[in-house]
Amino acid sequence: MKAITKEHQKYITEKWIVGAIQSRITKIASVMPKDVFGQMGSNAVNQTIESQQIGTLEMATFDSIEDAEKWIQ
Repeated sequence: MKAITKEHQKYITEKWIVGAIQSRITKIASVMPKDVFGQMGSNAVNQTIESQQIGTLEMATFDSIEDAEKWIQ
């Protein structure tokens, strides 16, 4: 994704994360976009989620899908 719009950022932080926690997900791995606008949006989402201090949910950001998958396992 080249950019994460404000609407998408709001959905991720207010709806998606809540649903993930309710479904007992304990880890979320994200892959940092190569596009600078995508990086800005991804960083904004990560900062919002981190500031919410959500229980035992672990989050990590990676440069590749392979690294993200290894961490999830």
